[in-house]
Amino acid sequence: MKKCKFDTCDNNVFGGMYCRNHQYMRTDKKDKPIKKTLLKRNYKPTGEGVLFDSIISTRRPISFISGLNIKDIDGIINHNNCHHVLNKKDYERFRLYDRNIILITKYEHHLIHNGTEEQREKYVKEVMSEYGVVVHWEKLEELKQILINEL
Repeated sequence: MKKCKFDTCDNNVFGGMYCRNHQYMRTDKKDKPIKKTLLKRNYKPTGEGVLFDSIISTRRPISFISGLNIKDIDGIINHNNCHHVLNKKDYERFRLYDRNIILITKYEHHLIHNGTEEQREKYVKEVMSEYGVVVHWEKLEELKQILINEL
């Protein structure tokens, strides 16, 4: 076995005729320093995060639609519990309007965006039987009309 080129070292050669301990002495290194570049993001802060945080900290953690305690249902309240009544795409002016944002459970949020009418009706029955609470989907439409009239 070949021995390290370093004068007082008898370790076996690892690469470039030097052992693992003396690799820093190699002159034949082909390793080039890695050029680090920053990732460019097309992300501009909208201010929603700050608004959501203030709403979460100041409002009671009660669902606007069902009146259920969000902390009891979801365990924690976060940005997923905030819902824009008037969507951000069509009503850009209302994006950061605090009256346009309501607190609801994550499942209610899912039902609003992705649920069918049958799924919503099933949810109403489940909440009524389990918690004895009536879910008022119509409150969402009423608030929507109030906000549109503010235009």
